[in-house]
Amino acid sequence: MKVGIARELLFFEWVQELKSRLDQLSHKIEWVHDSTGEARQQLLVDGDSCYPFKKMVRSSISLLDNVDVLLVPRIVALDGFLMCPNFRALPDIVMMNKKRNRLSMEVPVLTPEVDISQALQAEHLAIRIFRDIFGKDPEAVRTKAVEVKRGAIDLKDRDISKSIALIGHPYVLADPCLNNGVPDILRLNGIDTAYAQEIDFKELSDLAASFDFYAKRLYWRSAREVLGALIYFTRIRPAAGIIHLAPFNCGVDALMRIELMALCKRMDEAPPYMVVVCDEHTQRDHVVTRVEAFLDIVNGVKIV
Repeated sequence: MKVGIARELLFFEWVQELKSRLDQLSHKIEWVHDSTGEARQQLLVDGDSCYPFKKMVRSSISLLDNVDVLLVPRIVALDGFLMCPNFRALPDIVMMNKKRNRLSMEVPVLTPEVDISQALQAEHLAIRIFRDIFGKDPEAVRTKAVEVKRGAIDLKDRDISKSIALIGHPYVLADPCLNNGVPDILRLNGIDTAYAQEIDFKELSDLAASFDFYAKRLYWRSAREVLGALIYFTRIRPAAGIIHLAPFNCGVDALMRIELMALCKRMDEAPPYMVVVCDEHTQRDHVVTRVEAFLDIVNGVKIV
């Protein structure tokens, strides 16, 4: 049974956990994340949506010719905090384009609602998805404990004082098409990198909650993640510099990047902080120039 799911969604730990649990329930699942071609049809996507969301729609549609079942979860909340509303609409947009372009009409699209705050909910959700895929209950109803990589263990053992910390949505940081190759540019310049996702989300969330900067609790998961990461890389274990990779038209990031810049200005001896709005750059040379100028600041080079 070939089951497809867009690669961008795999950068969330809970989605990886669901996939691992389904693998435990059945060895008959062959996962497909990359298509053999591009979705060539003119797709209908809200013009105000960010480019990463449009890419997820295109990635999902392009898998239809290669799978028996397409899995497009409706992600409402992870770790008990709300996700971007676009994730709720993703299944609807995919289904709309599938019907409009009459693409692989025989391939079913599963749209389970994902609202997870603890592992038990992920276990029950995996069982429901199994039923939808195979039309029966799994032989082993209870799955074994699943180990999910929630932050690299070796990050605390590394010296990140000369590293550039990268913060932002996990699918943006991990996808070269979305991050404009910033991690690669840093590596080519001999710079080590540290990622926000290398830190357990609970630690980031606790850091965000402990910082009295907002009048009320941040209920968006990504907002807590980037705020917690900024505090971690400035106050807990300072990095040499911080780059925030943000997608254009992301309402949460539009607010947070302004707030984080203001927060950095209020801090004593905060490391240099730069925002790269990924959708605004179409030429790699432009990004290289910005990153190299930022590294000059990090290295203390004064431009006269």
